[in-house]
Parts: sequence; C-alpha cells; structure tokens
Amino acid sequence: MKKLRLVILFIAVLALASCLYFLTRGGEEIKKEEEGGMSYFTVKTVNEDIKEISLINTSGVFGFEKKNGEWMNVFTESVKTSGNTIYAIESILKETYAVDEIEKDVAAMSKYGLDKPVATAKYVTAGGNDGFIKFGNSVVGAKYYFTVNDKDVYTMDISEAGLFLVGMRAFADMTLINEEIADIYSVTLCSGGEEITVSRKSEEELKEESADALFSYGLVSPVKENASPNDVQHLFEMIGNTAAMEYDPYANDEACGFIDSGKYFSYKAKDSSGKFIVGSKTSDGSVYVKAEGKKGAYKVSREEMAFMDYTAFDLVDKHIALYYIDEVSKVIIEAHGEKFELVTGDAPALNGRSIDKDAAQDFYRSLISLTYQGNVAKETDSSVAEVIITFHTANGKDETRYVKYDAMNYAVLRNGKMEFTIQKKFVEKILGLIKEL
Repeated sequence: MKKLRLVILFIAVLALASCLYFLTRGGEEIKKEEEGGMSYFTVKTVNEDIKEISLINTSGVFGFEKKNGEWMNVFTESVKTSGNTIYAIESILKETYAVDEIEKDVAAMSKYGLDKPVATAKYVTAGGNDGFIKFGNSVVGAKYYFTVNDKDVYTMDISEAGLFLVGMRAFADMTLINEEIADIYSVTLCSGGEEITVSRKSEEELKEESADALFSYGLVSPVKENASPNDVQHLFEMIGNTAAMEYDPYANDEACGFIDSGKYFSYKAKDSSGKFIVGSKTSDGSVYVKAEGKKGAYKVSREEMAFMDYTAFDLVDKHIALYYIDEVSKVIIEAHGEKFELVTGDAPALNGRSIDKDAAQDFYRSLISLTYQGNVAKETDSSVAEVIITFHTANGKDETRYVKYDAMNYAVLRNGKMEFTIQKKFVEKILGLIKEL
C-alpha cells in the first residue's frame, strides 16, 4: 500500500510538471514571466554573438560595430558608445520578448504601421546571419506593434520599444565642451558684431581690499566692469552643459551657414580652449554649430543656444560705481551749472561746510546704489554731459558722465565706453539728496 501511494504521488508530480511545461511553452511561446502585472513571452532568440547593428528611426540613421567586446559608433569614425542604450538594444535583439501576439501571416502590414516603420533595427551575427525588428504604430501609448519576420505581428512594452526611438544623444557624448564648469575661466560671445568677454579676475585683483574684490569675474569687452556673479555662473553652466541633438560629419559649411557667419562663442579653461561657429537655423528651428577648424556640424536646439542672446547688460554688475566709503577721499558732483564737493572720512564736509557723519554715510550709500537700467541702443553724442560724478580714490579718479539719451534716460559714459543707460529720475534723486545735506 505504501509503495502504491508513492507511485501515485510520483505520477501526480510528473503530471503537474508537464502541465506547467505546456503552459509556459507552446508554439513560439518559449518563455513567460510576470513583470509589473504584464506577461511576456519570447518570440525570437539569437544564439550567436551580434557584431553589427544598424538603427533607423525618426531621429536619423545610426551604425554600430562591436570591437573587442565594446560597441562603437560608426556614424563618424569608430568611437566608443556612451551609456548603456546600445547594450540594451543588443539584449532585446538577442532575445525578443512580446506582450501580445496580434496576428499571424498578416496580409496588410499597413494596418499596424509596419509598412512605414517608425524604427528598424537590423543586425548581423558573428556567423554572418542577419535579422531585424521593425516597429509600427503605438498602442494606447503603452506598447508598440512590431515584427521580426514581416509576417507575424506582436506588441512590445514601450519601456523596451522606446529604446529603438532614441536619438544620437543616447549613443554618443554630444556635449560640446568636455570641461568641468569650475575649470572654465573665460567666455566670449559674439552675436551681431559685438564681442562680449567675461573672465575670472587674477589672484592679485582678488586679494585687493576693495569693493571690486567682491566680484570674482569681470567684463573685459565691450566694457571693463565687474560682472554679476549669479549671471556669470548661469552663463558658464549653460555653455558647459551645451549638448547637440545630432552630428553630421559630412555637413557642408556653406549649406550650414558657417561661411562669414560672424557669430561664435569660445571658452578658455584650465586644460583646454575652444571656439564654436554658429551657423544658420535648421528646418526644425534648431541651430547648426561647428568646432572651428574641424569638419562636420552639430545640430543644437534653440533652447540650448539661448546664451547667444546674452548682452553685456545681462552680465555686468548693475552698480555703476562701487567703492567702500573708506576707499574714497571725496566725491565731486557737477550738474546743471552747480558743483558739489563731498569730503568723506571722520570729518565729512560739503563744499567746505561740516556735515553730520551719519547723514554723509546715508547719502554715500544712496550714491553707490545707482545702477544701470538697460543697453544703449542708438548713437548718442557723448561730448556734452549733463551730470558728472567723480570718485577720488588712492588710485586716482573714477569719473562717470551722464549724457543726454532720451526723455527718460541718460546714457552712461565710463572708462571711455558708453554701453548702458540709467533712468534720469534716479540721478535727479541723488542731486536732490546732496542739496539736503
């Protein structure tokens, strides 16, 4: 009796195993697994090593070749791929899973968008065998129709199918500048003829015990002024992170608008420097960009190139003249036929008359709060200034001339350059305050 029970138990276990086998394998269904509540089964397995892959999708045509176990991009020269996307694609090609079997021996592939696939991946194995996957329409945004033989149609989860729809950024480092942002110390922009250069100050400048030493960067062109720290940091981050969407090694310079462009940006860093020419817009509103002296062209989105719209006003520290009060021996203001001489220090005086020290310091704080308001956008006669403010320091005189610009604004002439404006009402308020001392 005991032996009979063991035989019956053995037969039951064998029957259960057989049932499980046929449930999990049948026809082309070689493997099923539950993942996130969705069933998968294998429709094709490649048992050889894959040595070549070509991918065509709406972003372009990409070629890959495996060398010494590593996938290389061959859309330009052989360059090691960046990231793991190509290895994920290889894995899917070697064992292709489906979510649903839709139709066998399909009469019209157009029903599923497979007559004009959104992506096609072809491969060649080490043994010379080839194959493909074609992707058609999406299914409710969660799956894609696909075929591996142009006869049978399945669906693939979008998390896997989406890997075949990516652009060049998924396979190559398309960052234009391979430098740490902290190592970039100078940037030049040229758009429309005017060069704007902002550079890190020297160690000597930063050691000075002056208000200028509060600013690590300064504009060098078109004016020599302190630069706004936050705006400079943002600019450097934008340039340092600029990445292209596509790269064409055979792009024609003339067709891309590089000949006599006049637009460019350049950088200097700890261990490298570079200059990039900005060409014309592409059909989709992006911009062609190329590294000076090199072939080919990058295609960069307009958003990535937004830094080319920066003006000197965007980068300059808006304080017109900024000094600690103990750096200044006196301030002279000339306006509308009047002259005011303010002596600073422990015994402040205005035009030879002693004034309250706190009142003098309050006025001085108002004076150095004068800020630029905008860019000079038209030619202006700078020979006659309506207001002149001169700071006398240990290093000499710092003169700012406020020139008539329009009904509401003065053009500001400093260090021989006139790039910015200020609203007249702010200058007139300073004149009112000094008369009250």
